[in-house]
Amino acid sequence: MVDTLAKKFGAVVVFAEHRFYGKSWPFGTAEKSFTREGVKYLTVPQVMRDFVNLINVLKSDINHLELSERAVIVGGGSYGGMLSAWMRMYFPNQV
Repeated sequence: MVDTLAKKFGAVVVFAEHRFYGKSWPFGTAEKSFTREGVKYLTVPQVMRDFVNLINVLKSDINHLELSERAVIVGGGSYGGMLSAWMRMYFPNQV
């Protein structure tokens, strides 16, 4: 996708990180984040809202790339693929 389609169509490719993974610990560390209180923020609806927020920030804050009127295409495999399908279902005006 990055080496072929993105180059062909002049696309910007963003790989978003799901909260609670990589370095995205909502409470600073895994130990503080994976508590009964912390994991209530680890839901599919919340991650989809994170992605909508990311899309909105990218489209409004990076004016030099002229993204405000560009289409957003989501994709992925396994869990990422499910998130992509759900994003299309619940946020059709965004993706």
